[in-house]
Amino acid sequence: MARKISSKKSKASNIKRTSRNKTLQSTNFLNKSRMLVFVVLFALIGVAFLFRSYAQSDLPQASNDIVAAYIDAKPTVVSRDEKTRQLNWESHAKTYMALADGTLLCDDGNSEGVVRTGELPKGHLKQLHREIKKLDLESVSDEFSEISTEAVVNDYEGFYVASQDSSEVYTVDRDQAKPDKLAKMQDRIVRACDRANQKVDRTDARQPNMPIMPAQSAAEKTSSVRSRVMAGLFPKADALPRTSSTSQVANALDVATDQFNKINNERRARGVPALGRNYCLDLVAEEWSKYMAQAALSDPVHSNFGAKVSNKCPSYYWTMLGENVGIGGDSSSLFGAFMNSPSHRANILDSGFNYIGVGAYKNNSNGRIYVTHQFMRL
Repeated sequence: MARKISSKKSKASNIKRTSRNKTLQSTNFLNKSRMLVFVVLFALIGVAFLFRSYAQSDLPQASNDIVAAYIDAKPTVVSRDEKTRQLNWESHAKTYMALADGTLLCDDGNSEGVVRTGELPKGHLKQLHREIKKLDLESVSDEFSEISTEAVVNDYEGFYVASQDSSEVYTVDRDQAKPDKLAKMQDRIVRACDRANQKVDRTDARQPNMPIMPAQSAAEKTSSVRSRVMAGLFPKADALPRTSSTSQVANALDVATDQFNKINNERRARGVPALGRNYCLDLVAEEWSKYMAQAALSDPVHSNFGAKVSNKCPSYYWTMLGENVGIGGDSSSLFGAFMNSPSHRANILDSGFNYIGVGAYKNNSNGRIYVTHQFMRL
């Protein structure tokens, strides 16, 4: 009997344990269900946040518009082999940019004339744009004094970022310290170019749309970091205005002649043969100076002068070309700026050149004179 009673108690105990286990299992299931609901809910909130963030992206609309760009500007020199006609870019600006369709154009200024291209996924492009905008670049100009009217030459670093209806451009002169925010912007743009692994010839690289800049205000700052019109960074000849002025032309001729004389005076003083003035090169230089003046650029930019010289002066079998561009209030201060820049002075005193064309044009609205030197070796 004792064993029988023991059996009944054991069965009752098992029933209770089974009931408790079922209760625990039910509770665990409910807890897991609640946890799963919370995980799904948070995931949906995260996806919605990301979607909203991407949907609110402020990128330029046209596929060929520039989203962000960094340029290290310097005078350009290109030579051409007499036998193979192969070009060698002895000096060229470095340019890194991302376009609105994700295209990357990355030129490290190499002598081979190669531009690396690639594609930045849309999400990464938007992230790059947001990171740059978060840098609050507008505060950079507060660190500097008001904009200077001194002569400037193309020896600077430029930074450009654009949204749908606005854009910001800043430049740092070669002898000035670069603000940390602009250094961070440069790093982000250059790192994006890690995805650019295809190569094209520099002369065949895709040309982005000309940036549309906001009107400059009186509050704009500084001689070392300034917001500047970058329309000429990627110029298109067919976008040039078709206006002229007799007073502009007369003044321009005087400035061009003065620049030519000053250049040869400096060469003679150092025992370097004087340059001959070339009419066809004059035309190329005048055309580019006129473009810069009518675009009212605040910084000088280079032309695609290799192609321009070859097209306008097809009978010239040139072996080396060089170009200086600058903007100033008068011929003397502008020439002084050229001579104070080592790379521009090198072009002026290079014994390898034997011909030059000089063009000048004045913008009567801002009172600035735009000058181009075209050097050539035949």
